[in-house]
Amino acid sequence: YLIEVAYNGFEAGKKFATFSPDFIILDIRMPGMDGYQVCANIRSDPKNKSIKILAISGVSENDEIKKIMDLGADDYLGKPFSNKILKERIS
Repeated sequence: YLIEVAYNGFEAGKKFATFSPDFIILDIRMPGMDGYQVCANIRSDPKNKSIKILAISGVSENDEIKKIMDLGADDYLGKPFSNKILKERIS
């Protein structure tokens, strides 16, 4: 895998524009622009439909999960999680 890392939502948006990923692991709780906004921005462009988004968060409230899924995330994974489970979800 070729991996790019962003530490906040603004950086994620800038990297997304130049990296063109096939798969995104998106933390919902990021400083600056949160994962909800990043997900909504990605999904606002129809050409990004095929990009898979796995949302992750340490807060596993049903409202939060529903909101990110409604914004276009393909799956959700609550923290903490094992590397095995993460690899399964990516596959």
